[in-house]
Amino acid sequence: MRFQSYTTRDLENIADQINKKYKPERLDEPMRFDPYALVDALNYSLTFAYLTPDMSKLGMAACGDSLCYVWPSVPYYPGLLPHKELYRAGSIVLDKQFQESGDEQKIRRALFTLVHEITHLLLHSEYYLLPDNEVYSYQQQKMLMSTKGELVETSYYDYLYTITEKQANYVAGAFIAPEQSVKNIYKDWFQEPDSEYPLTFNFYRKERVKKMSNLYRMSYTAMGIRLIQLDILDREFININSISAKH
Repeated sequence: MRFQSYTTRDLENIADQINKKYKPERLDEPMRFDPYALVDALNYSLTFAYLTPDMSKLGMAACGDSLCYVWPSVPYYPGLLPHKELYRAGSIVLDKQFQESGDEQKIRRALFTLVHEITHLLLHSEYYLLPDNEVYSYQQQKMLMSTKGELVETSYYDYLYTITEKQANYVAGAFIAPEQSVKNIYKDWFQEPDSEYPLTFNFYRKERVKKMSNLYRMSYTAMGIRLIQLDILDREFININSISAKH
């Protein structure tokens, strides 16, 4: 199974197209978004379920009518088992623990996860709908085994799965913090000349990343990675913060 290759410019354009369907003014001005209004604008639906007791899986996109494992409750205890639930095509399922939490960082993660799953519906449906979709079947089984504490070996399917995950992560960041909006705000707030970009990450720029992350309602890590993608910060942000480069 092969997945389509996208350049970063392709992914930026895809994120911009989502914004244009939802609220075009977000492309130039920082605006928070209503998750329910977003899925409505794209003709999808949003629901919540316990996907895993430990939140090892945060969201799921039903590219077609799909039977997916969900859990009856949390936390896990010996004997607790998942059951299969039917979700119609175009459904996005986020872990119910997001809905039950008032924690701001979890809310930010939920918003990012929502757009991540929207990207799967937009870009990857044709692959996940293939009759012999070994990748999806493997991921479902792997999730179940991991929750039970069983050893899961790395497979070639993990590599294929990672391709789509990276694409979905990129679009999620680019939708929440659109390129032109971020560049406008950073220059307006911090008045650093273009000739110095990408800027060396240091302590006082760390505070700027925090300020930007609060404005866009993203995690500190996701905001820093977004600034690297836009060549505003150098990759020292990743080194100093010991962040995996999976994004």
